[in-house]
Amino acid sequence: MDADKVLDSLFTGCHRAGEKCALYRPDDEVADIRARVDSLLDRLRDEPALVFSPEAVMPTMITYSDIKRLMFGVLYAPSVFPIIAVVLDDLYRERNIAAMVNPVDVAPLCASEFKMLTYPTDGGRSVLCSDEQMAVS
Repeated sequence: MDADKVLDSLFTGCHRAGEKCALYRPDDEVADIRARVDSLLDRLRDEPALVFSPEAVMPTMITYSDIKRLMFGVLYAPSVFPIIAVVLDDLYRERNIAAMVNPVDVAPLCASEFKMLTYPTDGGRSVLCSDEQMAVS
């Protein structure tokens, strides 16, 4: 019921923590921290972040919805906000993003014994499995 109040308290706590909070900048007010996060969300809404992990064959996309879901989870576990603050700050500064994303393992989808509830088209499965083969090579 009070999700906005909880989120506000996280920004207030970040401000109080000062430089211990990754989203904090010198001379920030609480509104500056919130504006920084809102700016990140606006940017991701307009254009998701593409992440190229050295371990993955294909890029991973970080979307507005991904971050909103992450922030929603923080409302139920405020103690992890310092970690989320690092993630948000790295995304905001567009740095160290690849370290946040684990490569997707598509190998199980290509195994003959794998049974999907909904099946991709032949073309979709071919592309997916050939990408997986390229990753192994």
